[in-house]
Amino acid sequence: MNSILGINSGTTYYDFSDYQYDRTATWSDATATVLVLDAGDPDDPADDVYRPTLVNLYDAVFGGTSWTDPTSDGGADDFAVAANDYLQVIEFVHDNEVR
Repeated sequence: MNSILGINSGTTYYDFSDYQYDRTATWSDATATVLVLDAGDPDDPADDVYRPTLVNLYDAVFGGTSWTDPTSDGGADDFAVAANDYLQVIEFVHDNEVR
């Protein structure tokens, strides 16, 4: 697709070597208001309520797990992980959105 769109030229491909991604730096301060289950009495599921709650996305989506490129060279692996992380955040917020 990149060749069709003219991003690649001939036999060369897009140069990702300068792309750097650090999950902690990107998400550690990011927050969103989502619905969180407030379970009441464990014997009475009828009193369970979802409440709008401000959550830290780094903790809620990634469990506080950092990711940095093990090669420190940057590149396509950084780009792929960043794209996947953004997808995970979008999915989390979508699935727990305040309506």
